[in-house]
Amino acid sequence: MVIVLCMLLGMESYFMATSLSVLNMPAIDLYTICGLFLFFILSSLFHELGHASACQFYNIQHGGIGFGLYLNFPVFYTDVSNTWTLPRKKRCIVNVAGVYFQILLLIPLLIIYFHTQNDILKCVIIMTNINFIITLNPFFKFDGYWLMTDLLGVANLRKKCGEYITYLFKSLKRKDVNQKPYLFSLRKREKIAMTVYTCLVNLFFGYYFLYVLPAFLVKFYKTFPEAFGNFITELANHQVPDFYNLQKMATQIFFLALTIYLLYRSFSTLFKRRSK
Repeated sequence: MVIVLCMLLGMESYFMATSLSVLNMPAIDLYTICGLFLFFILSSLFHELGHASACQFYNIQHGGIGFGLYLNFPVFYTDVSNTWTLPRKKRCIVNVAGVYFQILLLIPLLIIYFHTQNDILKCVIIMTNINFIITLNPFFKFDGYWLMTDLLGVANLRKKCGEYITYLFKSLKRKDVNQKPYLFSLRKREKIAMTVYTCLVNLFFGYYFLYVLPAFLVKFYKTFPEAFGNFITELANHQVPDFYNLQKMATQIFFLALTIYLLYRSFSTLFKRRSK
């Protein structure tokens, strides 16, 4: 793994230095989009096989590999619940094994790109790197979150962070606190790291729910009616609908549906808690 990561670091540094100054968007047709979609599906499945393979390497039985929704993100997942029986270091290896497997796909793509300078391949490499950033994000419950959990040695990290926030609110209101948050039982180094993480994760989700999602809904409200009107006009005039316009509408509808589903789940859970 160390050799592969060193190879990737060198190749990525060269790619960033030589290829990101000019980004020419290639002509994308339906076949290209289908090909890119298929690649990312296979890449995601290969990612999950990385987690499963790491479990097998450590003689741990993994669960199923499947597809679901996390917040308003469509995601693949692998059930690696049994890794809690492993030492912390080995759990960290299982956490990063998915990204490692995708790196094994990325290195050949980088080599081919250096020889061909293909713009579509450049977009694939950039999107793969963005996928790494999202996957290793420690705020969403993706690989980065579980890696952070194992590095700190704190199970149910998000819940433990919530205990600290609840404790602070009760203290400010001068209410009796029956139980001290788990954070207070940690050593100084872990306590500082978890405090910083707690602050950052709440700022991040505040930004996501109070800015990103409302900004998307506002943009949808402003741009979708015009795009839909252009689509209807083209059909009425017996013209072939603009492909870029159709692509933009489909993407907006897809993420709107996921956002509505997220809000529905959030509010329904809230109402159930209140009814109890």
